[in-house]
Amino acid sequence: MLFSIFDVLVRFMNIATLANTFMPLSAAVTCFLITSLAIYYERHRNISPSVKILWFYFICCMVNWGSVFFYFQAPDVFVVINSLVMFTFIMAQVLFYKFLFFLTHTDAKEHFPRIHYLAPLLITLFLTILMITTPFESQKTTILGRGEYQGGSHLFHIVSNSKMAVRFVFSIIYTALCFIRLHQYRKRIENLSANYDKSSLRWVKTFLLLSLSLIPIPLIGILLPRDMAVSSTLLTAHNAVILFQYAFLCFHVIKQNFISFDHINTLDYEEEEIPTLTHDCPTTRSREENGDDSQKRKPGITREEFEAHMKTQGPFLNPDLRLIDLAAQLKTNRTYLSHFINSEYGINFNRLINRFRMQELERIKKIEANKQRAEKELVEIVGFGSYRNYKRYVSQEDNWL
Repeated sequence: MLFSIFDVLVRFMNIATLANTFMPLSAAVTCFLITSLAIYYERHRNISPSVKILWFYFICCMVNWGSVFFYFQAPDVFVVINSLVMFTFIMAQVLFYKFLFFLTHTDAKEHFPRIHYLAPLLITLFLTILMITTPFESQKTTILGRGEYQGGSHLFHIVSNSKMAVRFVFSIIYTALCFIRLHQYRKRIENLSANYDKSSLRWVKTFLLLSLSLIPIPLIGILLPRDMAVSSTLLTAHNAVILFQYAFLCFHVIKQNFISFDHINTLDYEEEEIPTLTHDCPTTRSREENGDDSQKRKPGITREEFEAHMKTQGPFLNPDLRLIDLAAQLKTNRTYLSHFINSEYGINFNRLINRFRMQELERIKKIEANKQRAEKELVEIVGFGSYRNYKRYVSQEDNWL
């Protein structure tokens, strides 16, 4: 049965066209199924919103690449889904930016701006209105023209065939927004997380660089006849990169190579005056006066108390330790704790936690039972997470004692 279907496809499509049509489609379908399984098996846990957004992203990708087949082999179907295809062409860009937005989300008060949905909706609505007011046969003539005007509505012809140009523009805009968002995140994260491997999101930068190299490709559909464009070797290379990108993205998200701030207690983000580093905290005093003792916090911490907690409880042994986690342990808020660390130690949270890890590493190295163990193993025991993270810290830190 499968061979007969394949024979029919080959009869109507050459091998290059077949590969260019189904290579990215199969990759999108596979990643969609993997993401669906991840959501299903994690349904009883607090799964990251990023994974759910990625699920919708792959739906858009499936519609995008599936529409190529309908465009060339089933124009009647393409006429019906024309506006949906336009919508997914744009929303794929918006959804990836939204995915990155939540991946780099560190503030519970920050919400994804809904204005990003405006352009996709307006453009899709405009095309939908044109579809309603343009006769079906006229629309079909436009599709069969493969980008060349063959009669009918000039306006419908221009709007319907603008998908590649629209995708090109939105790719530039949202790739730029992603780079800006990633740059801003990296400036914040060192004071929020002690896991460089996950918090650096270097894999996202790799993904974006690949996306940057693919931005000009949609112009093939504008500069070349559609039949020639869909079978071009350049498009085959483009689709091979797309296949790798989808697998690369899916792998890192399922493996959770990021620090999640999605389920943070909003109390950690209350607008509070940063208390002075004493035991007389005005914020706590005002709460006590108002009779609110439901969320009691310590009025302040001293350096001695802080270091005693670090030595006795060893929170730095957790490679995924976040500032908010340590603040919860110390019964304070992250604003106060960040200010305390910067004031007392003159360094950020990330560097301070790694300093404690280095001190612990030196301590356990002196234990007789550990002298035969590999340094890589000991590095992971003290919370560095990976040997690469440890080597990076050593190369950048001159004085950690």
